[in-house]
Amino acid sequence: MRWFYRTAKIDQELRTTFEQYGVGTMQSLLAAPARQFVHLGKVTSAAQHREELLSWLKEQYDRQDTKETWSLTMEFAITMLVALEVVHLLWPGAPFWPQAG
Repeated sequence: MRWFYRTAKIDQELRTTFEQYGVGTMQSLLAAPARQFVHLGKVTSAAQHREELLSWLKEQYDRQDTKETWSLTMEFAITMLVALEVVHLLWPGAPFWPQAG
């Protein structure tokens, strides 16, 4: 579980190219390094940018993991607040509630 993700230290133009192609396409290009893609108007291969591509894919995985962690955290918080409200509704004179008046 991770609440924050690390960004890959790669060239901004290369990041833009990776984002244009998307995670699925870049994973496919990484699996078949002989395949080529266009970066800044030039044909290049995933093998030439392997380290940057792996860093970017790791960032994308971490970003998704972070979103999932925050979603689970929010679900837990909402569940606790609902449970607290139900206890308050069913047991209004509970010793841990502040007394009105």
